[in-house]
This record gives sequence, structure tokens and C-alpha cells, in this order.
Amino acid sequence: MSFGDLIRKRKDRKKRAKRGWSDSDVWDFDVWFLRTVPAMLDRFREISISIPSSIMKDVFDERKEEFGLEDGDFLVWPNDEEKREKMEIIQSEARRRWHNVLEMTATLLRRAEKEWDDGNYEAMKEPKNEAFALLSKWFFDLWT
Repeated sequence: MSFGDLIRKRKDRKKRAKRGWSDSDVWDFDVWFLRTVPAMLDRFREISISIPSSIMKDVFDERKEEFGLEDGDFLVWPNDEEKREKMEIIQSEARRRWHNVLEMTATLLRRAEKEWDDGNYEAMKEPKNEAFALLSKWFFDLWT
């Protein structure tokens, strides 16, 4: 590694510390994105306690009849212990589905990165587009 490379790497580290990204990241933004975001999604999946309300509602609607729940039970956590236990089952299923969405998005981005690394630029478009569709659909649910 040349002296110039060492200087550039040091500048990159300073810029990343200051603003979260460096000019080198911008030069290869597409590759940076494919190499960075999957790990961020993995970490988000590990620490997130949130569940998109639409996923929670879907699971609730699928199971409410089976569990003897009413629509109002979705809006206000039931005081009844039996109903509360059933809502916890619903919540666990919803969290599992949300984690699957996050995992699928990361997997698709990794597949796109592999195609990119292998020089299969056309083949990388499909997984990238699928991942971006998922990111677009769930973008405002990416909070912990």
C-alpha cells in the first residue's frame, strides 16, 4: 500500500467519523450500499423491538376467530390473561414475519453483490430490484 493510499484511508476514516460516509463511499455508492446495508439490516433485525402495524394486523385478522378475539382486542391490549396470552402468540408470529422480511431483503442484496463481484451485471438487477421493492414497501417501518 502506498503512502498516498494510507493518507486517503485516514481521510476516509475521519470523514466517516464526522459525517457517516466518505468520498470513497460516494465514488462507489452502489457497491458501498450492497456491502453495507445487508449487515445493517441484520443488526436491525437483532435489536429491533418494533413490528409494522400492518403485519401485526394481518396476523391478528388471520388468528382472531381461532383465538376468540374481537377487533377491539387489537387496539387495546386485553386485560384478560387468556386473551393476552393469545395476543402474545400473535405478536410473536408478527415479529417472526417482520424478521423474515428483513432477512429476505438482506439476502437479496447479498445476492446482488455476489453477481456484481462476479461481473454478472445483468443478473444482479433482479435481486437488487426485489430488495429495493421490499425496502420501498417497508421503508417507514425501519425504526426500532
